[in-house]
Amino acid sequence: MRWDMREDHAVLLRMCDDLLKLFTWSEYTGSDLKFRKVGALNALGKVQKAAEFCDKWIEKEPENIVAATAGVYAYMKNSEQNKARELIEKFIPDGMICCDDNDIMFTAASRFYEKVGDTKKHEQMEEALEAYDQKLEAYFSEYADMDDDDELLWDEEDLPFC
Repeated sequence: MRWDMREDHAVLLRMCDDLLKLFTWSEYTGSDLKFRKVGALNALGKVQKAAEFCDKWIEKEPENIVAATAGVYAYMKNSEQNKARELIEKFIPDGMICCDDNDIMFTAASRFYEKVGDTKKHEQMEEALEAYDQKLEAYFSEYADMDDDDELLWDEEDLPFC
Protein backbone atom coordinates (compact mmCIF):
# COMPACT_ATOMS: atom_id res chain seq x y z
CA MET A 1 0.00 0.00 0.00
CA ARG A 2 1.30 3.45 -0.86
CA TRP A 3 1.05 5.45 2.37
CA ASP A 4 1.91 8.68 0.59
CA MET A 5 -1.11 8.21 -1.69
CA ARG A 6 -3.31 7.70 1.35
CA GLU A 7 -1.79 10.86 2.80
CA ASP A 8 -0.91 9.07 6.01
CA HIS A 9 2.36 10.97 6.30
CA ALA A 10 3.07 10.05 9.92
CA VAL A 11 2.99 6.33 9.05
CA LEU A 12 5.06 6.95 5.93
CA LEU A 13 7.67 8.86 7.94
CA ARG A 14 7.89 6.09 10.52
CA MET A 15 8.17 3.42 7.83
CA CYS A 16 10.92 5.32 6.00
CA ASP A 17 12.89 5.72 9.23
CA ASP A 18 12.46 2.04 10.09
CA LEU A 19 13.51 0.89 6.62
CA LEU A 20 16.51 3.21 6.53
CA LYS A 21 17.69 1.75 9.83
CA LEU A 22 17.18 -1.82 8.63
CA PHE A 23 18.86 -1.58 5.24
CA THR A 24 22.42 -0.36 5.33
CA TRP A 25 23.77 -2.12 2.27
CA SER A 26 26.87 -0.55 0.76
CA GLU A 27 25.36 -0.46 -2.74
CA TYR A 28 22.01 0.97 -1.61
CA THR A 29 21.95 4.66 -0.76
CA GLY A 30 18.31 4.73 0.31
CA SER A 31 17.62 7.76 -1.86
CA ASP A 32 14.06 6.75 -2.64
CA LEU A 33 13.23 6.32 1.05
CA LYS A 34 15.01 9.53 2.02
CA PHE A 35 13.12 11.41 -0.69
CA ARG A 36 9.81 10.11 0.66
CA LYS A 37 10.91 10.99 4.19
CA VAL A 38 11.48 14.60 3.16
CA GLY A 39 8.07 14.68 1.50
CA ALA A 40 6.42 13.28 4.63
CA LEU A 41 8.20 15.80 6.87
CA ASN A 42 7.08 18.64 4.61
CA ALA A 43 3.50 17.35 4.52
CA LEU A 44 3.47 17.17 8.32
CA GLY A 45 4.60 20.80 8.52
CA LYS A 46 8.05 19.87 9.82
CA VAL A 47 9.72 22.02 7.19
CA GLN A 48 12.73 23.00 9.30
CA LYS A 49 13.43 19.35 10.09
CA ALA A 50 13.08 18.44 6.40
CA ALA A 51 15.54 21.19 5.42
CA GLU A 52 18.02 20.09 8.08
CA PHE A 53 17.74 16.47 6.94
CA CYS A 54 18.46 17.61 3.36
CA ASP A 55 21.43 19.70 4.48
CA LYS A 56 23.05 16.59 5.99
CA TRP A 57 22.09 14.35 3.08
CA ILE A 58 23.43 16.76 0.46
CA GLU A 59 26.62 17.23 2.47
CA LYS A 60 27.18 13.45 2.42
CA GLU A 61 26.12 13.02 -1.23
CA PRO A 62 26.73 16.33 -3.03
CA GLU A 63 26.32 14.82 -6.51
CA ASN A 64 23.13 12.90 -5.74
CA ILE A 65 20.37 14.47 -7.83
CA VAL A 66 17.67 12.82 -5.71
CA ALA A 67 19.11 14.45 -2.58
CA ALA A 68 19.34 17.79 -4.37
CA THR A 69 15.77 17.51 -5.65
CA ALA A 70 14.49 16.71 -2.16
CA GLY A 71 16.48 19.73 -1.03
CA VAL A 72 14.75 21.98 -3.56
CA TYR A 73 11.34 20.93 -2.24
CA ALA A 74 12.41 21.25 1.40
CA TYR A 75 14.04 24.63 0.91
CA MET A 76 11.02 25.94 -1.00
CA LYS A 77 8.76 24.96 1.91
CA ASN A 78 11.20 26.43 4.42
CA SER A 79 11.43 29.75 2.51
CA GLU A 80 15.09 29.19 1.66
CA GLN A 81 14.69 30.16 -1.98
CA ASN A 82 18.39 30.95 -2.53
CA LYS A 83 19.43 27.45 -1.44
CA ALA A 84 16.80 25.91 -3.73
CA ARG A 85 17.93 28.06 -6.65
CA GLU A 86 21.60 27.09 -6.11
CA LEU A 87 20.74 23.41 -6.32
CA ILE A 88 18.67 23.90 -9.46
CA GLU A 89 21.43 25.87 -11.15
CA LYS A 90 24.01 23.26 -10.18
CA PHE A 91 22.03 20.33 -11.57
CA ILE A 92 20.40 22.10 -14.53
CA PRO A 93 23.02 24.31 -16.14
CA ASP A 94 21.89 26.48 -19.04
CA GLY A 95 21.24 24.48 -22.17
CA MET A 96 20.84 21.10 -20.45
CA ILE A 97 18.10 18.90 -21.85
CA CYS A 98 15.59 17.01 -19.74
CA CYS A 99 16.09 13.25 -19.74
CA ASP A 100 15.63 10.19 -17.56
CA ASP A 101 18.65 11.16 -15.44
CA ASN A 102 17.35 14.58 -14.43
CA ASP A 103 13.62 14.83 -15.03
CA ILE A 104 12.92 14.92 -11.29
CA MET A 105 15.04 18.06 -10.95
CA PHE A 106 13.32 19.67 -13.94
CA THR A 107 9.97 19.01 -12.26
CA ALA A 108 11.17 20.53 -8.99
CA ALA A 109 12.65 23.49 -10.87
CA SER A 110 9.37 24.09 -12.68
CA ARG A 111 7.51 24.20 -9.37
CA PHE A 112 10.18 26.43 -7.85
CA TYR A 113 10.12 28.97 -10.68
CA GLU A 114 6.32 28.99 -10.63
CA LYS A 115 6.37 29.66 -6.88
CA VAL A 116 8.88 32.51 -7.11
CA GLY A 117 7.06 34.05 -10.08
CA ASP A 118 9.81 33.56 -12.69
CA THR A 119 7.48 32.94 -15.61
CA LYS A 120 10.25 32.70 -18.21
CA LYS A 121 12.20 30.00 -16.33
CA HIS A 122 8.98 28.18 -15.40
CA GLU A 123 7.98 28.02 -19.07
CA GLN A 124 11.48 26.80 -20.03
CA MET A 125 11.24 23.96 -17.53
CA GLU A 126 7.73 23.06 -18.68
CA GLU A 127 8.86 23.03 -22.33
CA ALA A 128 11.83 20.81 -21.46
CA LEU A 129 9.57 18.41 -19.57
CA GLU A 130 7.07 18.35 -22.45
CA ALA A 131 9.84 17.63 -24.97
CA TYR A 132 11.06 14.76 -22.80
CA ASP A 133 7.51 13.38 -22.47
CA GLN A 134 7.12 13.49 -26.25
CA LYS A 135 10.40 11.60 -26.73
CA LEU A 136 9.28 8.95 -24.26
CA GLU A 137 5.88 8.64 -25.88
CA ALA A 138 7.39 8.28 -29.36
CA TYR A 139 9.93 5.75 -28.15
CA PHE A 140 7.43 3.56 -26.33
CA SER A 141 4.68 3.88 -28.95
CA GLU A 142 6.48 1.29 -31.07
CA TYR A 143 5.63 -1.22 -28.34
CA ALA A 144 1.92 -0.30 -28.25
CA ASP A 145 0.92 -3.25 -30.45
CA MET A 146 2.61 -5.84 -28.27
CA ASP A 147 0.53 -8.58 -26.70
CA ASP A 148 0.39 -8.77 -22.92
CA ASP A 149 2.50 -11.93 -23.13
CA ASP A 150 5.27 -10.22 -25.08
CA GLU A 151 8.29 -9.33 -23.04
CA LEU A 152 9.66 -5.81 -23.19
CA LEU A 153 13.15 -5.99 -24.56
CA TRP A 154 14.83 -2.79 -23.48
CA ASP A 155 17.07 -1.84 -20.62
CA GLU A 156 17.31 1.58 -19.05
CA GLU A 157 20.61 2.03 -20.91
CA ASP A 158 18.79 1.49 -24.22
CA LEU A 159 16.79 4.70 -23.99
CA PRO A 160 17.90 6.91 -26.88
CA PHE A 161 18.34 10.11 -24.91
CA CYS A 162 20.62 11.38 -22.18
